[in-house]
Amino acid sequence: MRRWLVTGIEVICLFPMGALLAPLMAFGLLSVLGVMTSGEVRSAGLLAPLVALRNLADIMALVFSALAGYVGAWAAVVVGADRLRQGRGRWVVVAFLLMGLGAAGYWETWILQSRSETASTGGWIFWCSLLVPPMAVAVHQLYLLIRRPSPHFTRAASVPDR
Repeated sequence: MRRWLVTGIEVICLFPMGALLAPLMAFGLLSVLGVMTSGEVRSAGLLAPLVALRNLADIMALVFSALAGYVGAWAAVVVGADRLRQGRGRWVVVAFLLMGLGAAGYWETWILQSRSETASTGGWIFWCSLLVPPMAVAVHQLYLLIRRPSPHFTRAASVPDR
């Protein structure tokens, strides 16, 4: 029963970000890709397009990392750490979770250091309320995926030697 309770809490923690940010990030990723491939960036001069493409690539990497972390968190919650630990997808999910944690940590740090309107206390609380619960889920799932199972709870340990 405890496992179902933890899974339910994790789903509740992932839901606000999925309902609000994941669709916006997906559309943002597509729009940044569209801008990078359009002729608008190339017509500004010699070095300006390179700087603009680099900035767009940075944004695209950040958004892709956040989406990968979100997908990894959902995969870990839905499939379960026990099943993922047995298969080959374990390290892919671990990489996705680390990418998502890095993106969320970078975003929170940027908001704290920024001097714009989004750095107000209300804006910071809003972003923390959206990003900290999925970050907690990711840390919990990383722990479950990376730790070695205790020999006391494995099937081989419960069978007597005789």
